[in-house]
Amino acid sequence: MMNGDGIVAGGGSSYAAMAAHLRSQAASVEGRAQMAIEAFADSLEIIPATIAENGGQDPLDCILNLRHKLQNGDIDFGPDLEDGGIVSMWEIGVVEPTSLIRQAILSATEVTTAILKIDDMVAKRGE
Repeated sequence: MMNGDGIVAGGGSSYAAMAAHLRSQAASVEGRAQMAIEAFADSLEIIPATIAENGGQDPLDCILNLRHKLQNGDIDFGPDLEDGGIVSMWEIGVVEPTSLIRQAILSATEVTTAILKIDDMVAKRGE
């Protein structure tokens, strides 16, 4: 607990785990909905990729390594900014408050919904 709030592994590991879950579910959806789910998963992976890039690492290598770890059930890994590669965020003490993750996802979803509504209105005007 941190200031009365739960904690999760940091370093973007929560976002990478959510992206992996979404990708596994996207396979059961058809058409444009599947593309939307994949795009949302891509956007979640931007967080650990950016952390890796800001630390001087290759963001693509980081994401590919994280995806591999996630397939094995290791959900707490993130970029290792000291030695390169990826590392367990729990082991090095990198954590984030649960409320921060929740608020980030809610805010991103609200923005995405607003953009989709505007896009839908523009498309209807063109008809």
